[in-house]
Amino acid sequence: DVPNLAQERERERRFLEQPLARFALASMADWLGMHDNATTFLYTRDTKRQQSEPTGHLELPKLPAKHLLTMCDLTKPEVIDIMRVALAMKASRKAFPDTGFDRFSDTLKGYSLLTLFEKPSLRTRVSLEVGMHQLGGQAIFYSISDSPLGVKESIEDTGKVLSRMCQGVTARVNSRKSVRNLAMVSTIPVINALDDYAHPMQMLADLLTVIEHKGTWEGITMAYLGDLENNVTYDLMRTAALMGYTLHLAGVGDIESCVWDECRKLSASSGGKVSVFKTAKEAVKDVDVIYCDSWMSYGIPKDEEEARKNLFMPFQVDSALLKMAKPDCIFMNCLPAARGMEQTTEVIDGPQSVVFDQAENRLHAQKALLVHLLAPRRFAQIVSIDDLPSTTGHPAAAGAAGGSDVLVVGGGGREHAIAVKLRESSKVRHVFCAPGNGGTAAEERMTNLAIPDSDIDGLLQAAKERSVALVFVGPEAPLCAGLADACAAAGIPCFGPSKLAAELEASKAFSKDFFAKHNLPTAAFKNFQSGDHDAAYRYVEAEYAAGREVVVKASGLAAGKGVLMPQSVEEAKAAIKEIMVDKAFGSAGDEVVIEQLLIGEECSCMAFSDGSVASMMAPAQDHKRVNDNDQGPNTGGMGAYAPAPCL
Repeated sequence: DVPNLAQERERERRFLEQPLARFALASMADWLGMHDNATTFLYTRDTKRQQSEPTGHLELPKLPAKHLLTMCDLTKPEVIDIMRVALAMKASRKAFPDTGFDRFSDTLKGYSLLTLFEKPSLRTRVSLEVGMHQLGGQAIFYSISDSPLGVKESIEDTGKVLSRMCQGVTARVNSRKSVRNLAMVSTIPVINALDDYAHPMQMLADLLTVIEHKGTWEGITMAYLGDLENNVTYDLMRTAALMGYTLHLAGVGDIESCVWDECRKLSASSGGKVSVFKTAKEAVKDVDVIYCDSWMSYGIPKDEEEARKNLFMPFQVDSALLKMAKPDCIFMNCLPAARGMEQTTEVIDGPQSVVFDQAENRLHAQKALLVHLLAPRRFAQIVSIDDLPSTTGHPAAAGAAGGSDVLVVGGGGREHAIAVKLRESSKVRHVFCAPGNGGTAAEERMTNLAIPDSDIDGLLQAAKERSVALVFVGPEAPLCAGLADACAAAGIPCFGPSKLAAELEASKAFSKDFFAKHNLPTAAFKNFQSGDHDAAYRYVEAEYAAGREVVVKASGLAAGKGVLMPQSVEEAKAAIKEIMVDKAFGSAGDEVVIEQLLIGEECSCMAFSDGSVASMMAPAQDHKRVNDNDQGPNTGGMGAYAPAPCL
């Protein structure tokens, strides 16, 4: 049939031109790095820290590399992209133990990062070394406390040598002067891993943590309590001014004037606001985030520690102070933490504490940052793939503090389970199910909508009216009818493939032809059009005569019941008649696939794909026969289990 053949070829051509699928889519005290980040002086008129010159934001020569010394060196769009990539990297790594696959594992293959350390470190060193390993590169540790920069050889010579051997340098140093001098002479990215003026890598981890727990930074208010003349304080100020949220400060110390100048410049375009309050109670009232940092540091003399403790104790975060913030306020500390000092034990170990999420996020945020700076072209390619999580401007982000609404399409047990898992997310306020079932009707924070899953227009209208953040489609039929395409056209994120991609599920005949054409392993088969039942009879007679048993399948969607497994040639011919003549499965039987019977264990290895990257799920097995031991009629699915023990 030439017209049918031409139609199939055109359908396949269109299929191959597009991605296969589009899925829309965010315990003990640590004393190894004890008490870093704090200033090394008492706040009195007589004893002031000697600031390392120069102060203020450094204007570097225009060298062929982008350095990161403070948060001023990043733009808001750059930070947003880094956050999106970090979220994707974290999700990929989370799936790695089950799938053995990390889509970013070769991103920095062949890259070397030199990590310079003048100060002791736990999180910084481990996160950089693990991060480079996970990206396919290597991190090289070098202690500059043994060989200080600029002593054995000039800074200029050091920068030139490192620029020819490595692709990037991080420096965790005592003075801003060291890292700035290195950046001025290096032609590879130099990243400040902490000095006395800034801590930008920590800021990116903090922002990632806020996004995960609040959905967005937009509209939030953060309170920072404690040491105000501090590298963390300074970069928290810059971050709030850069990203456009509100930061309340309360504590002791004089903030350098150049930091205020930087913040005013950044706030002019972002709308961010940084304010100082006299008391901790004033600063934390109705805030979304409370943040504190160690009161001590490596260089704090022992005889100063008690005096500093007394000085900062009015700004300790305890349970009473935490209650003055919003009920869903989160508590953050960049660690190491001293229980009984900057916060009490019940706060840091309580349900509102996210400090260990914050610590873990050093790894993921820094990985995204390293790719951004060391391999900007590769980073741009990652960002260009529109499957990265959103961090702002999306209904799920804008409403995450109170939760967003989700629409689950379908009415089976599968959709019930999906709806329950979605409801468990802190970002989901309410789940609508269309049409749902008796189980979903009895659930809290779930509402059934009397809309059949075949009513594409009705489903789209319901999604629009309720401003849902996501449409999650369970059944195949609405996807094959183009629901994902309709959602995409309306700007509504939809979890599910396009109509074109869903053709693989909609037509077994199309899938078999596709597999055969592209040499993909599949059982021997032959397709038969409506009215060709006599030819189908002759085919099965020949197969059984040759000693080959067959399976008879309705090509279209039949709710998992359109596959018949005859035990003889007579049963095979009866199956053909049932599908093609009697129309037991309606239009799903307009075309029939007869394929060779394969005996043995079967499991499904499924993956989610954006058209270029596939993320494997655990292998699963489906139990279809109504009785034990694979006996009885095919039900279409009595339940599935994963992982499959046969694989």
